[in-house]
Amino acid sequence: MSIPLIQQANSWIGYIASYGILAWLYYADAWDVTLLRRCLGRKELSDSVVGPAPEERDTFRSNFDHDRHFHRQYGKVGRGRDTPMAAAFVWSSTSQNLAIGALVAHCIFFWSPYFWQSLKHYRDGTQPDLHWKAMRNYKDVPQWWYFVLTVLSFFSGLIVIFKGHTTLPAWGYILALAVGAFIAPLSTLLYARMGNGIATNQIMKMVPGAVLPGRRVAK
Repeated sequence: MSIPLIQQANSWIGYIASYGILAWLYYADAWDVTLLRRCLGRKELSDSVVGPAPEERDTFRSNFDHDRHFHRQYGKVGRGRDTPMAAAFVWSSTSQNLAIGALVAHCIFFWSPYFWQSLKHYRDGTQPDLHWKAMRNYKDVPQWWYFVLTVLSFFSGLIVIFKGHTTLPAWGYILALAVGAFIAPLSTLLYARMGNGIATNQIMKMVPGAVLPGRRVAK
């Protein structure tokens, strides 16, 4: 249960609209989606239409970079068309992108006064939240604990990316932390106000895909 009820109404509108949109994408044969249905479970037809699936190792170079030239050659089927895509996957990714954009817009343009007011209440010790008042009866965890854990986690991550041959550069690791530090407060703000959240992992796929093209292991 999430509140206010108008938030639930928006969710149900989205669910109902998705049924119609997915049906339309299927019958419109968007991204050759019906080709996937014909090939599903029929290896002979799949091999003749799409081509035999390559070994996973064939799509990587020796340094674990994705061989995009190989992918472009293999990713053409039939009469030079691109590889068919599942319409549900494309619609899911598009919906997540729209939701992330709406999340950022709402937090900046509509909920920023609430954020600054809550921060002021926290600093002044005047937070009206009943749960916060009840927790004041317990001793706070020292802030230096969090600082130590942050430092240890940061250097542990560096050790993993360098010793594990992940192909992720140090600046990419720092960028990932920065993106997470930006989107996490917005997600928690949405959850605090609505009791509901959205999947923000899509932004962690788009940003690495743009700045580290071809490095599937790093992403």
